[in-house]
Amino acid sequence: MSQLTVDATLSAKLRDLAGPVEIVDESGRILGRYVPQGKDTATEGQISAEELARRRQEPGGRPLAEILADLEKQA
Repeated sequence: MSQLTVDATLSAKLRDLAGPVEIVDESGRILGRYVPQGKDTATEGQISAEELARRRQEPGGRPLAEILADLEKQA
């Protein structure tokens, strides 16, 4: 991956971001997107650790073999 060195002013702005941002020029044309280090945009904050633990404990579901057998019947 290439690197781009930014000045101290832009560096401070980027460092203060809580999440991803689009970077645009003066005319509003999108130059790219910046994702702060350690900020996973796909999953961050969507489901709490407690909710994930609760879901792991839920009974239910079906064995993969059963699911595949049902899919073969549909084909």
